[in-house]
Amino acid sequence: MPHILLAVGFLLAGCSLFGDEQEDQRTTSARATDVSVFIVEGRTVRFDYVGWVPDPCWDYDHLNVDQQSFSVFVDLRYRRDESAMCAAVATAVEQEISVQVPTEGMYTFRFPSGPDETLDVDVLVP
Repeated sequence: MPHILLAVGFLLAGCSLFGDEQEDQRTTSARATDVSVFIVEGRTVRFDYVGWVPDPCWDYDHLNVDQQSFSVFVDLRYRRDESAMCAAVATAVEQEISVQVPTEGMYTFRFPSGPDETLDVDVLVP
């Protein structure tokens, strides 16, 4: 019986059963595994994004975009309710996202794919 309880404890690692609702939320970056250009319309680039989050309790929250000239860092942020009970198993996520650029040109969109690593996608915006 102790082995079963220990296994359940590992599966629920990082989950809390108690806590203030205001303090039990956190966000994380998804890690990109595949990003493809869906369509370019004017100065809007739409991507099909595939990545992963630490467990299935993470939900898409918002998109951070940091543009420096023709290099655009795109960070998909996911939020997790700490009181949710989920197995600690990396989970695939898919998201369609849109990013606007100020002018035409060749852009490099950089998506976090690991510690100090990015998945880069070059896009010509006519």
